[in-house]
Amino acid sequence: GRTGPALFADRLARSGVRAQGDVGFDLRLSGALARPDINGRVTLNKGVLGDAAGRFTLRDAAGSADVSNRVIRITSLSGVTGRNGRATVTGTIALDAGLTASLDARVENGMYTDGSFVTARYDARLKITGPLLRAPLATGEIDLRGTKITLSELPKRALTPDDVKHINASRAVALQAREIRRNRPTESSSLRVDVRLRALDEVSVSGRGLNVILNGGLRIYGPLDNLAADGSFQMVRGRLTLPARSLDFERGSLTFDRDLDPKIDFVAVSRRKDATITLTVSGYASEPSIQVTSVPQMPQEEAMARLIFDNSMLELSPLQIAQIASYVATLSGGGDSGLLSGLQNALGLDQLSITENESGGTDVGIAKRLNDKLSIGVEQTTQSNTTRVIIDLSATPELKVRGSIDSEGSSRIGVYYEKDY
Repeated sequence: GRTGPALFADRLARSGVRAQGDVGFDLRLSGALARPDINGRVTLNKGVLGDAAGRFTLRDAAGSADVSNRVIRITSLSGVTGRNGRATVTGTIALDAGLTASLDARVENGMYTDGSFVTARYDARLKITGPLLRAPLATGEIDLRGTKITLSELPKRALTPDDVKHINASRAVALQAREIRRNRPTESSSLRVDVRLRALDEVSVSGRGLNVILNGGLRIYGPLDNLAADGSFQMVRGRLTLPARSLDFERGSLTFDRDLDPKIDFVAVSRRKDATITLTVSGYASEPSIQVTSVPQMPQEEAMARLIFDNSMLELSPLQIAQIASYVATLSGGGDSGLLSGLQNALGLDQLSITENESGGTDVGIAKRLNDKLSIGVEQTTQSNTTRVIIDLSATPELKVRGSIDSEGSSRIGVYYEKDY
């Protein structure tokens, strides 16, 4: 006969595995109904196999397996993964309560992307053992090629909500919430991994002014929903692009010692006649910190001004100040680096802000109040490098007139009404 995956798809989904396709079978059952002997053959065509999160998908899968002595022996199973990759699986699955498996998987020329900033081609040699329905373990090695990490200009920061509790929920909402909880993989049922990743060629990291080449490897282990990592990547060469100049990194590394958020340590040095200025980007990659030191010693914001524009901070134009703020915000991922507040305090600015505009870009603005009614500011969009000069006039406590002109020659004027309640 023939069937779809409905007989086992729900149970696999609870362990983080998804499956679909046309299943054919030619089976013979004998013995007691409580524990029958099953013998015969099972085939799969037009199959799709993978993990629920979509990290790996095998499509156009086809294969066959022999069933005897309550064991499924996969004689052939292969399919397409990525663009031009191939994957094969062989091994056994016991027809017990947990579907205990011993499988060998091979992937050639696979393609991985996390959908946001990492892409890589890879070859994998994996072994999957243990009950498929209760935390199976995948071990082995993965060789990476052509790995590219592109850092977003300013990543959107999201809060992870606590478990939502529905009060006076309708029956439909209650049923939906129950189904989500039922199908959510638990820690005891999630696939566990223990694999070693090795970069066969250079790993490229670009974005936020960085252009870095690394080499190294790491071990990834733990359940899929709580992965840990151990290893490091060392810089082969790297360059840092500043608003008015570029610097070569003298050292750099990524060190994994907990989850997939590595510690970074990159150092660039500018040696001038009057001072040696060192820029250090360190901390975890999700929230890096920027530190500027100098010999002889000077305030961080002063050292940054000389590093970028070769001028004292007090000689900078409003546009240059906005460019420094924009650069610091971009390199630090929008976090509080300390340099931004230092710039604001040292220059006596009334406002130094980082906001997201309507098109999803990032605006960095500075403003100085000239008197109780009039203020002037400069705003720069980091993506398009567009600069605006803004003048605000407070006609009344609630009524404000704003005029602006940008570097492309367009101007605006508007009247705004604001009231606090």
